[in-house]
Amino acid sequence: MKLISITHTPKTGRVLYDFTFGKNEIKTYSADLYDDAGIRGVTCAPDLEELLLKAQAKNSNAAKTLIKATWDFIDGENVIFPIDL
Repeated sequence: MKLISITHTPKTGRVLYDFTFGKNEIKTYSADLYDDAGIRGVTCAPDLEELLLKAQAKNSNAAKTLIKATWDFIDGENVIFPIDL
C-alpha cells in the first residue's frame, strides 16, 4: 500500500488521501485535521482507521508516517510521493 497524494481543503480542515493497492487499484480515504493549543493531529474516518490498523501489522509506524506526511504537506514541506505504508 502506497500513499500517492494528499489533498487539503483549508476551509473545512478535511484531508483526502489517495492510496494505491497493487497495480491498478486506487482508493481515496478522508480525515479531519485538528490543532488544539499546538497539539496537532488527524481524526481518521472509520475506513481509514481500519486501513491503518491493518497496515500497522506490517509496519508499526504506518499511522505515524501518515500523520507526519500530512502535517509536512500542510506546512508546505517537500513531501515525496509515493510513501510506503
